[in-house]
Amino acid sequence: MSKQPEQTATFRFHGALNDFLSKHRKRQVIHYAFRGAPAIKDAIEALGVPHPEVDVVLVNGMPVLLSYALHPDDVVEVYPVEEGRSWPAGYTFVEQHPPKTRQYFHEFYRCPFCSRIYWKGSHYERMQQYIAKIRRQS
Repeated sequence: MSKQPEQTATFRFHGALNDFLSKHRKRQVIHYAFRGAPAIKDAIEALGVPHPEVDVVLVNGMPVLLSYALHPDDVVEVYPVEEGRSWPAGYTFVEQHPPKTRQYFHEFYRCPFCSRIYWKGSHYERMQQYIAKIRRQS
């Protein structure tokens, strides 16, 4: 059984995401070594940044989902959730959601404090059921 060759991609984290990086990686281009095709979310977390803090990921200048499979020599730019930040060229928040989210949900809300996008999906429905159950018990 042969080992897969080690590949590299470069990462650059912007803004407050640097707070999660070790001192020698802050505000630097990071050369990330990997084997296979890990999801970009896994690479981001392996470098120390929790994925809920990430708002936009560009690979070679194009927006991608966190499930994007990392390729050798990819150039990755990772942007934090920041209120009032302008989106990179060509980006719209709907592109960040999986296709089925766009297919089944058409109403999205942006939090005015953290700028994250929310919609009334399965978590919302379960929470509504839970609240109704509590109200019936009281």
